[in-house]
Amino acid sequence: MYSAIENTPIVVNLLTACNDTGWTVDGVNATHVSCNSGLCTLVSYPVIANHSYQVSWIMLNCSSGYCQLQTPGSNGAQQTTANVFVENVTPTSNGFVQFFSNANCVITGFNISDRTITTGTTIVWGATNKKWSDFRTMYPDYGWSIDTQTILAYQGNLYKQDNVATGTFNYFFGNQFQTTVQVVGNSQPTEIKKFKSISYQSNELWVTTSDGITTSLGQVSHLEAQDFLKSVLTDTSGSVNIYTKEGVYSAQLLRDQNTNLLTGDPLKGNWIIIELETTDGSVPVQLFTVAINDKISRIGVR
Repeated sequence: MYSAIENTPIVVNLLTACNDTGWTVDGVNATHVSCNSGLCTLVSYPVIANHSYQVSWIMLNCSSGYCQLQTPGSNGAQQTTANVFVENVTPTSNGFVQFFSNANCVITGFNISDRTITTGTTIVWGATNKKWSDFRTMYPDYGWSIDTQTILAYQGNLYKQDNVATGTFNYFFGNQFQTTVQVVGNSQPTEIKKFKSISYQSNELWVTTSDGITTSLGQVSHLEAQDFLKSVLTDTSGSVNIYTKEGVYSAQLLRDQNTNLLTGDPLKGNWIIIELETTDGSVPVQLFTVAINDKISRIGVR
């Protein structure tokens, strides 16, 4: 209740007089005033217990206190200065992303990604079928389209997508990545096979990733560049390793490394999965065919 002498105006600070959290949102920025500490709950961004999230957000200004990212049981740091923040939180129960503040501050540019889910949320354009075809585990914080260019922001840095002028491929956010492909050998799936060798036709050498060969029996193996080596040419100027014959790379599959990679158990099973990666990720990939040589294993048959 307020009272005043007649003809004297009443001045009421609603942020002090009302039960308010001090936040206002205009559709772009969220603004908080320090006279009323409180939480801003983002009901459109639920979080799941025990999932790991990476949250990025921008604070345009801050004074007279701090602003803090919060989720149930896991909070970010108490930020007191304007900056771009990338924070990791793992909530202990289901809930929502919140921001607590007791400061005069303005925040904007919020983004969240669930790092527990292995399937990415970045859609990929397929050049062959001319459509958006798949998703990848590539998590930029922000992105802008300017004419025909796409600009991405990641952890405080800007990157131009498909920047072929640099002469590099598979180069994301300052890191060089390799092209990978999984090959499945599953001929006659009801039979146990002995897997002998692999060959592929390509424009460059591929090797297996770490533990890149597995069988249905739980065996593990791998192949390095040396395993594909065919010959070495040497002259007075040096030597050159030859890995291919007429564009075909081939190698004998090694043994199960759980026993011994050279003398252990041969690779057997109903199926085999071989994950290959390029040795030079900056080269445009051409992979034409992959073949796995196997034969039926007649256990107990003479």
